[in-house]
Amino acid sequence: MLEYNLDEVTTKATLRAQLANKWRVQVGSEPQDVDMLLFKGNEELTTVMSHHYNRHHLISKYVQPESNKIDAKTSSYTRSKFVNDFLAN
Repeated sequence: MLEYNLDEVTTKATLRAQLANKWRVQVGSEPQDVDMLLFKGNEELTTVMSHHYNRHHLISKYVQPESNKIDAKTSSYTRSKFVNDFLAN
């Protein structure tokens, strides 16, 4: 947390809770699932500690992941007639 100055946007307890929730959502009952999640977690930790992520990557991935969601109902993006015809076929 100190290397990325995350103390400005979250606390250690909140960050730990976010990580625990991500783990609980993905964990399965099979030992292979747990092994894969442990491998991915170790890889993610190595990536973060090697500074391959910037501060905003960590904030958008772990501190405020709800800010990444795109709501199609409120999106102002409209497709062109060409794209609609292309996707219809």
